[in-house]
Amino acid sequence: MLNAKNSLLMLLSDGELESARMHVCGSFGPLPAGAYKESIGSGEGIAGRAVATGKAVLIEDILRSEFAPSAWRADDRRKSLLCSPVPMSPSEQPRWLMK
Repeated sequence: MLNAKNSLLMLLSDGELESARMHVCGSFGPLPAGAYKESIGSGEGIAGRAVATGKAVLIEDILRSEFAPSAWRADDRRKSLLCSPVPMSPSEQPRWLMK
């Protein structure tokens, strides 16, 4: 569908959205060794922005974006990415995040 070569699934911990943290819980493709230890809060980085706004974030070229300093795959020739919060139910705040 998207012809993606890498994907990442993060789970948002229970609690208030402002204090909840996200952790990598699954992936397809290479990730840096420390990725599974990362803890990302609402508003932090690309995933945090998607959770904070409740809207998808499309980056056409990670190296030409404000997120370039924190790019996990800066040496990858594929520079675009899509990050989107996915609510578990229509009435619930987003709990899952795909990147």
